[in-house]
Amino acid sequence: MLAVVSDSRAEDSRWSQDNPPADRRKRDLLARRHGGDWTARVRWASSQPPPRRATEKATELLAAWRTTVDPYGQGLFDRRLGRDGLSEGQALLVMGDDGDPSEPEPDWWSTYRSLVSVFDAEDAWVGTDEDWLERMSAEIPAGTGSSVPFVHLLWPVVADAWDRLASVHDSLFATVTPVAADHLRRGLLVRLSMVATPCLSDLMWQSVPFGRRFLAESGPVQDNPPREHYARFCRAQADDGLSSVLTRFPVLGGLLARVVQQWARVTVEMLERLAVDRPALAAKLGIPQDAPLTEAMGAAGDTHNAGRSVSILGFGDTRVVYKPRSVALEELYHRHATALSTLTPDDPLRAVAVLARTDADGDYGYCEYVSRQPCTTDDELRRFYRNAGRTLALLHVLAATDCHHENLIAVGDQLVPVDGETLFDTAPPPTVPQSATADASNSTGIPASVQRVGILPTWLWLDGRRTALDVSALGVAPGSVHPIERRGWRSINSDLMARGDVEMVVDHPTSLPTATNTAAAVGEYVDDVVDGFTGAYRSLAARADALSQQLSTETRNLSRRLVTRPTYVYASLLGASLEPEALTSAQSRGLVLERLTRALLHDEATAIWPMVAAEQDALTRLDVPYFQVGLGGAGSAASRRTEWLDGGLSGWPDIDSEAEIEARCASLSEADLEWQSKLIRASVAASRFRLTPGSSGSEVRGDGASFRADGMDRGQAQEAGLAALTAVTESSVTIDGQRTWMGVSLLPDGVRANLQTIGSGLYDGRMGLAVALAAWAAVDGEHTEEAAAAADAAVGPLLELLHSGVEGDVVRLAHANGLGIGGVGGLLRGLAFLGGMSDDDEFAEASATLIRGVPTNLLRDDNQLDLMSGAAGLIAPLVPLVLTQTDGDAERLLRAAAEVLRDRQDPDTGGWRTELAATPLTGLAHGASGIAVALAEAALVLDDASLMAAAVKGLDYEARTFDRSAGNWPDFRVDARESGFMMGWCAGAPGIALTRLRLLQILPEAEQVPRWRDEMVVAADTTARAQLVGRDHLCCGNLGRAAILRMLAASASGDAAEGDLGRQWSAAADSIVAAVLRQQNGSLPRSMFGAALTEIPLPGLFTGLPGAGLVLIDADPLAWVPQLML
Repeated sequence: MLAVVSDSRAEDSRWSQDNPPADRRKRDLLARRHGGDWTARVRWASSQPPPRRATEKATELLAAWRTTVDPYGQGLFDRRLGRDGLSEGQALLVMGDDGDPSEPEPDWWSTYRSLVSVFDAEDAWVGTDEDWLERMSAEIPAGTGSSVPFVHLLWPVVADAWDRLASVHDSLFATVTPVAADHLRRGLLVRLSMVATPCLSDLMWQSVPFGRRFLAESGPVQDNPPREHYARFCRAQADDGLSSVLTRFPVLGGLLARVVQQWARVTVEMLERLAVDRPALAAKLGIPQDAPLTEAMGAAGDTHNAGRSVSILGFGDTRVVYKPRSVALEELYHRHATALSTLTPDDPLRAVAVLARTDADGDYGYCEYVSRQPCTTDDELRRFYRNAGRTLALLHVLAATDCHHENLIAVGDQLVPVDGETLFDTAPPPTVPQSATADASNSTGIPASVQRVGILPTWLWLDGRRTALDVSALGVAPGSVHPIERRGWRSINSDLMARGDVEMVVDHPTSLPTATNTAAAVGEYVDDVVDGFTGAYRSLAARADALSQQLSTETRNLSRRLVTRPTYVYASLLGASLEPEALTSAQSRGLVLERLTRALLHDEATAIWPMVAAEQDALTRLDVPYFQVGLGGAGSAASRRTEWLDGGLSGWPDIDSEAEIEARCASLSEADLEWQSKLIRASVAASRFRLTPGSSGSEVRGDGASFRADGMDRGQAQEAGLAALTAVTESSVTIDGQRTWMGVSLLPDGVRANLQTIGSGLYDGRMGLAVALAAWAAVDGEHTEEAAAAADAAVGPLLELLHSGVEGDVVRLAHANGLGIGGVGGLLRGLAFLGGMSDDDEFAEASATLIRGVPTNLLRDDNQLDLMSGAAGLIAPLVPLVLTQTDGDAERLLRAAAEVLRDRQDPDTGGWRTELAATPLTGLAHGASGIAVALAEAALVLDDASLMAAAVKGLDYEARTFDRSAGNWPDFRVDARESGFMMGWCAGAPGIALTRLRLLQILPEAEQVPRWRDEMVVAADTTARAQLVGRDHLCCGNLGRAAILRMLAASASGDAAEGDLGRQWSAAADSIVAAVLRQQNGSLPRSMFGAALTEIPLPGLFTGLPGAGLVLIDADPLAWVPQLML
């Protein structure tokens, strides 16, 4: 029997060998040395004297540790060592080959010995490689061999583990049918394969030419690939007792042993609990006590607490969901769903039966199994979305979070929550620190709002994959009928097995009420969602006092899950820690886990530092970290019960959940209902928005020969601009004592958008709002006081942050917002603008702090490059500082930014390849125009001919892409073969016209001047003739075009040769403004991101009312357009 289940159980006799081969002794020595916990290694080193002499390898690994923790040289590594009481000398011990000589035998060691004994047995394998493969295939359950990588090598481990377990617990296994046994064995097989396959594949390909591997990874998949090499490799690994792979990757042995150990414990625990709970299951969930276990499918969720995860158990025709954790909160939710249904008996919410249990090992339970049933009629769909709104209201009142698509199931006209572990997430204790002004592309939502629940559509930006994903219950993408490409293992268990793009059918999300391959329809039924939400909200509000008292009593001794970091962060790290290079040594895997420390080293507070060790221990054991926090009144035992399931954490503050629940119930009001309803509509609208060339319009208006003012009323325009700026000023909300605003922010892809509280940036955040309000205050004496107060409130948190001197905040700002106009570059522009309107030195001091805080190597990691998000956006605001400052910081940053742009230029085209498109882009914000002008500015200040040459080459590339028939430059973000055209500041003719104007200003003697002037005129004329679009903001809307045309007209007014053109452009700008006012009936211009977002005055300078207001009040374009838009 595997020793993991009981230390007293006998070891397999096949392990006993008088003289095991030398390679197997080495295998076992390395497995023992490198299989320990990283945190235990750190603790041991902290108690030892530093070594007298360090090895070269340890010194190299220490340098790698420093780079991992502190990639930008901010002094964080010393702080990290100090957190665990390590000196640099002791850190060398961590990285050395020697470990703790007194360390006891690890708890997984006897399991490891049993595992390798399967292969160490004499005469275990006979015959040819093909015979061996056929023999293994015959022993493996049907259908398993083709889907699980290296099943032929791993199945003997699974079969042996099962036989050992069943022989000791024969009575428990008596009720397990063969099908359920296959499910349990397959669960172990899949886990072993997940851990072992990267290393096995890497080793298998060592003797294969690289070209063949490349074809296997990216070439077409063969129908019947050969298996000779695969069979020979697996046979060789079996014959040498896995010595080759476990010696090359010594961490792997301990991980495989942990998987087997965890599986054995968890399987026995579940079967023992089932045996005890049969009477209660019969009474609560209708399962006959004598029914055999016919199904035991592990769910697709993560494992926690030593390999535990949710399982679906079948007993003939009846299924239940077994959860090896407390289900008390699920029970509470469905009890209140039933209570809410009594108020509307003709339209009840679906409740799920829950059985909560506790034994010596902890809380666990069972839930009724719920299967998805799509709606079949429009009337049923309407009822579904109305009930989804009612469910949303109840979850909102219960302060639920993390209700993504995997945690709810669409059952006919009902949306049924099946996971309640994050209810009552009202005031979580401090988690991973965030900058006070960091933008939240992956925000968990607006506090105390429906957006935090997770049901409503919202985009999650996956930075590593540079893509957006909606995981919400109502916004998730549908499944697929036809296969689509995903990363996975190709040609499994053949000579061509390799990681690459694999065609697979994506399962339809359980939370969608529509049929497979049918998109989420929440946008068409948002009125029904709001209607259902409103009715349930009012029902709950009517009994708010009683509900508050009831919830306080019910939750007093309960706990909820505390999500300290997004699960995808843990999943990404877990995957990285299983890569072959990470399993070459304990130190290599430890360095992967050390990435978790970065976010907790910028803040001096050490209260939550123990969390890191808990996270690292969990990931070492292949689990996703799982924290709990107790619910209860202030000072109660429950309120302080914040723990990881395997041990306590100290330093966490009390949570007075009673007070939070009381406050949530007390907040229920008609005013709050109106606000939440607006958020529902705006969230849905924002998620549906796409900024594409087709949505911006490229057709021209008129015959191209005449321009007319269309009777613009300047007084009416100024009145509308005043109304826009006033509306933004008055639309602020107070969150955690701080004044803030709601906004729609574009994701880094520049196409999708999210509704969220505004971040810090110039483009759509606090800085942009402050700039607009300050400009308004300067020209409108009547509203100076209120505009200035709002501007101070907008920019105040950023100034406070920069003046606080907290290390790393600038780096976090740069990571969260980028380097360009949307990030650090925009902040510098805004600070310079505000500084120019004030006698206060605080803006200049803040700029200096910002510049000092951006490390040069952060620029070397820039993959955006462009004006919006990359190094190009830093250059313009740095140029005047280089000319006036003497400390050299601005010049250091300017030179680094310019050199990155020069060195990353595509040598073939002259453009710049970024992550937004395969083809180098054109235009101001994302393409060659913005980057080239930035390089030209830098070249003049730094007197660097190589920078100027790169700028000219980039402009030449853009000139070659010009489409004369459209009078515009294509936007390759759509498709390089079917180019679309944008018509905005960000991309297309308007922004390009601005860049040519700037080039003519700074390089009046350049030989390219005639071409640049022609390009400016063509771009301006195209902008003037373009049809209006459905947006009015600065970035790619109508009023942005008007601002640019006014800027061009003002610049041409002093040139006799271009005077007529200037007057035409000015008239065109007036015509655009007049048309916008007519469409809005002379009132507030709110067509920013579509009609559904008009209920919330959007506060973004480039994406909302502030920029539109500046254009309408006719603020001098020469005073703000060059500094803010170019």
